[in-house]
Parts: sequence; C-alpha cells; structure tokens
Amino acid sequence: MTNPYLDILQAEGAAPTSTAPKNEYLGMLQADADQRKQALAGSLSQAVGTNPDQYSAKRRVAGYLGYPVAAVEAMPQLEEQAKRQRVQEDIADSPTLRQKYTQADFAQLAHDDSSGLSLFDTLANSFRRGLPGLKQNASATAMRSNAASLATLNRIEATVASGGRVPEMEDPAGVQFMTPAQRSEYRSLIQRSASGNAQTIASAQAEKAKYPAPEVVQQVMQAKGFGEAIRSFMTDPVKFIASVGPESLVQNAPGLVAAAVMPGGVAAKAVTMGAGSFTTDYGSSLLEALGAEGVDIADAASLKAAAANPALMRRAAAQAMAHAGVVGTVDGASGGLARRLLLPSKVLAKAPIGRELANIATQTPIQGVLGGVGEAGGELAAGQELSPGNILAEVVGEAFSAPAEVASVAGGRVRERMAQAQEAKTQAAELTKVMEAAKEPVFN
Repeated sequence: MTNPYLDILQAEGAAPTSTAPKNEYLGMLQADADQRKQALAGSLSQAVGTNPDQYSAKRRVAGYLGYPVAAVEAMPQLEEQAKRQRVQEDIADSPTLRQKYTQADFAQLAHDDSSGLSLFDTLANSFRRGLPGLKQNASATAMRSNAASLATLNRIEATVASGGRVPEMEDPAGVQFMTPAQRSEYRSLIQRSASGNAQTIASAQAEKAKYPAPEVVQQVMQAKGFGEAIRSFMTDPVKFIASVGPESLVQNAPGLVAAAVMPGGVAAKAVTMGAGSFTTDYGSSLLEALGAEGVDIADAASLKAAAANPALMRRAAAQAMAHAGVVGTVDGASGGLARRLLLPSKVLAKAPIGRELANIATQTPIQGVLGGVGEAGGELAAGQELSPGNILAEVVGEAFSAPAEVASVAGGRVRERMAQAQEAKTQAAELTKVMEAAKEPVFN
C-alpha cells in the first residue's frame, strides 16, 4: 500500500520536465525570413537562365499589346503581331510611307526603323505645308484688296449714277472720270485678279491636304480645355513639335529674313519682325474668319463669291485685323526682348559665341510663352473664344522659331559692336595724332 503523501512530496521534488513557453512573434518573423529566402532563391534560379535583352523586349511587347509577359513567352507570334501593329501606327499619318511599305524590299529593310522614318516624314511634311501656306497668306491679303476695290467701284458708280461726285481722295483710281466702257474693263480686271487669288488659295489648300498633320495635332486642336490640350500634347510631344514647328518657321521666314537684312539697330529689326508677323497672321486669320463664315477655302468659286460680298469681307477683315494687330505687337515686343542678353554679365564673358548660344537657349521658352500670349490676346481682341489648341500650337511654333529670331537680331547686335569698335579705333588714332602734334615745338 502506497503513501499518498509520500507520492506528493516526491512529485514536488522531481526535476521539471517542461520548457518555458515559446515567443510566437519570433516564430512568425523566422517563418517570414525563410519564405523570403526561398522566394529569392527561386527568382534568381529563374533569372540567371534568362537573357535580359530578350526579356526586356518581351516586356515591351506585352505592354504594347496589353498581354501578360507569360503569354508573350508562350506565343512567340505575338512579337510579330506587335511589330506589325507598331509599324502600322507609325505610318498611319504618312501617305508616303504607307505607299513605300507596300514594297516588299523596303518593308523588309525598314520595318525596324518605322518610328524614325515617321518622325522624319512628319518634319518634311511640315515644311511642305509651310510653302503653300505662304502662298495662301499672300493671296488672301491680295483678295481682300480686290474685294475693297470692288466695293469702292460699286459705291462710286452708284454715286455717279445719281448725279453726285466723290472726293478725289476717295477715288484714287479716278473711277468717276472713266467712261462706262473703261469702268467695265476696270471691273473685269479686278474680278480676274480676285479669281486668280481665289484659285491660288484653293490650290494651296489642296496641296497642304496631301500632307496631313498627325493625329496628336488633331487631338490638341480639338481639345475643349487647356488640361485636355496638354494631356493630348503629352501623348506624343516630339511628333507635335515636329509637325507644328517647321510649318511656323517657314511662314515666318519672310519677316525673319527682312529683320536680318534690315539696316539700322536692333530696334529697327524688332519693328520689322513685328510687321512681318502682322502680315503673316493677317492672311491666315482672314482665311480662318472666312471659314468660320461658311466659306470653303478649298473651293475657288466659294472664295470668289466671298470676294464679291462686301459685308462678308468687311466682317472677316475686321476680325483678322484685330487678331493680327495684337499678334504683331506682341511679336515686335518679343523681338525687342530677343535683342537683350538675358544672362548675367560675367557668364561666358570671354566667349561671345558661346554666350550667344546660351542666350538662345534662355530665350527659347520665353519666346514661346510670348507667342502664346499673343495668340490669346489676338483671339480676345477678335471676339473669339480662347482656343487651347491654337494657343499651345503658337507656343510651340514660336519656341521652334526662337533660335532664328534671336540669331537675326543678334546679328545686328554684333554689327553694332563692330561699328563701335571701329569708331573707337578711329578716335584713338586721331587722339594719337593730336598728342604727337602737341609734342612738337611751336617755334624752331
């Protein structure tokens, strides 16, 4: 028989057989660390057998098509699909490239270069649109003059028919002194001139249509607000600049050349630049106003009918004058700013060419902003709603033309400095002669 009390005492004196309770948080951390090690080992095991360049290409294809990378790896034909789709998108806005890529040899050689070729074609097309644009602007201004002459002829004929007379200052062509046959011939002359200008405008519009602007330009121009315009611009800013910049440069070229060769100081050049900008903008704004009035500027007959409508031409001309007046004034002011060196006097003081180049880089964004300000002011002056697309395009166009604008004014600044240096040299020589003469004795 056992003693229960002895059993209890023996149990209390026995060595403990259990350990202290474990920390459950330390266990979780250890498990997480083990899991990370296993994941790293698995990732590295897979990565070391992968070609980085090939994987990067597959990622681009997957992102382009919207598929996971695993799908591209499993179906290699997706890479060819992506290449075909990319080429088609690159050349979508280029009739020339679309035709070239139908040639098997060209397609096989150039399918990897479609992006670069598309950008180059966009630049070329912009230049191609600029030349007929110049013709349009000049012919639009001339057609406005034809319309004014027709309106004056009609008014003077009506006055003469009623037995009245017209002050000579209001009749520079002497219409009231012409015979009926002479007036008829004079009318035919004006109408033939108007018809020729209308035909030039329509032909130039057809020429421009051969070289359409890329989709990004259309999206920006159709934007309803500045935020939408900027977002559209950011989808392909390089192509937008390539499409808008050269065309703007070509149309502004006459004013820039005139400013560069204009004798006199930089102030005269700035005024010339503003006048050239006014002339260019007046023609383009006149065509835009006529288009808003329902005139089809691609149709010579529609333009000729507009020229014979005095009230219509007066409305369009007034709107164009208001717009061009503000744009020309702001561009003249920006030309005055272009003559200034916006760098601290100590920056590149001993490197005049580098200093001028640095000044061009500093001026470019400023000139672009001023161009946008001029466009916005012109639209308000003309009673138009602000067009975010036109304003953004003007910013880009002016920034693209800024190096040429600053360079044309800088040439005058360099010539002024050379003239001042020559004058100082001449004065120094004269002063030397005076000083030498003063050293000679008056009496022998």
